[in-house]
Amino acid sequence: MASSLYSMDWRISRPSQRQPERAAQLLGATEYLYETTGTRPTLADRAVRDRAVANARAALGEESFTAALAKGRAMPLEQAIAYALE
Repeated sequence: MASSLYSMDWRISRPSQRQPERAAQLLGATEYLYETTGTRPTLADRAVRDRAVANARAALGEESFTAALAKGRAMPLEQAIAYALE
């Protein structure tokens, strides 16, 4: 589940997609999911995450990126899934 959200984060954070705030929110939701389930991302998932973070942070700036990440961390799982599928 979290792996799928990371993949979505990366696709929508790419510069060509221009959805960095959405990507940052999904990153936050994904990180929270990993923390609460006690799982860890694979090396491949971490690489995807790192690219998504870099793209979103560069597009938003640190303050807006941090705010969007926090908003995603506060999303209930069902809401995060629905948001990822929009």
